Amino acid sequence: MRSRLPCLLITLLVAAALGACASGPRRVNAEVFTCCEAEFQRYATYQVAMTNVPAFLAPYLRGGLAPVLEQKGLSATLDQPDLQVNIIFDQIFLTQEAEEKDYFGESIDPSSATRFMAAVAVDVVDVDTSRIVWSGRLSRIHNDPMGQPRGNDHKMQGIIDGFAELFADYPIRLAGTVYDQPQ
Repeated sequence: MRSRLPCLLITLLVAAALGACASGPRRVNAEVFTCCEAEFQRYATYQVAMTNVPAFLAPYLRGGLAPVLEQKGLSATLDQPDLQVNIIFDQIFLTQEAEEKDYFGESIDPSSATRFMAAVAVDVVDVDTSRIVWSGRLSRIHNDPMGQPRGNDHKMQGIIDGFAELFADYPIRLAGTVYDQPQ
């Protein structure tokens, strides 16, 4: 009779690998809808306006957006910003058949009473022209049983990663760039 030790070791390794994946940051889908048609070098500052964002989520969204925009050369300000970043939250309750694709193949239990998609629309607006210069959406399908608290351990990294993907092609503003308006 063959030893069961190799099978047991393989099973434990697979279980450990799956557990490591499950304990990582919760991934967020990012889609870009509008980009690349503005003179991005003239934008140096931004402010954030939020609509329908739950109070518990606002710090995560602000905290996730700030480092990504800073890497692009933009600074947050409340005084005469070049850009306004509008963040609009929507919670879409899903039926047994998901209307939106979860791009990460997350396990979804259709019997869950709290199955929903959290969608965050992001519109970056030129304050002077009121024109949208960049827009997209972050989304994630949630499958949380009723009464079970949602973990916050990895939420921030997932949001930062989502914003980083959303703004991956946003041009980097070079430090010290001065934009001269055409006369």
